[in-house]
Amino acid sequence: RWMLATDLWALAKVVLYASLGEKNRLSAGFHRPLCAWVQGTPFDENLYLMFRGSFKTSLLTVARTIQRILAPPGSMAFAGRPCGPNSRILLASATSDNAEAMLREIQAHLKNPVLLWAFPEVLGANPEHLPEHTRGGLTVLRPDRTLRGSTVTAVGISSELTSTHYDHGVFDDIVARNNSGTRELREGV
Repeated sequence: RWMLATDLWALAKVVLYASLGEKNRLSAGFHRPLCAWVQGTPFDENLYLMFRGSFKTSLLTVARTIQRILAPPGSMAFAGRPCGPNSRILLASATSDNAEAMLREIQAHLKNPVLLWAFPEVLGANPEHLPEHTRGGLTVLRPDRTLRGSTVTAVGISSELTSTHYDHGVFDDIVARNNSGTRELREGV
């Protein structure tokens, strides 16, 4: 339980993507140091520019978001940044379809038997029966039941977010041809 909540490499390689067998292309030489950097960065805001096929979304968006939800508040893996089931995470991409696909992957991983066994107070017996398990949002079991907002909200970059509050934002592939062709579009993003 402690390892899954504090070691991104172990969570991704040993649990989330273990079922891929030989198709699991996470490399100890490249991805383990990347995970260590992500967990040890001294900066509150980070920009990761990586080549296509580097598993950036799998590691930095999907696995790290899962770890952020499962980690106990104050976890050393997040250096004092918000984490735990009470955190509220905005997951944005160029289109809502892209963000929702990432959320679906997160939701699918939360059905992993190891995670269900290790975190029953967060995931319950069946993640499909969580307080919210929809196309655009996910809410896990929270100690603070009065907290408003989803644990994870998936949106397109141009979505209206009036009166919503987030503790953390994950922005994955937010720039696309249809939102960056003019100065006005780029400023909107």
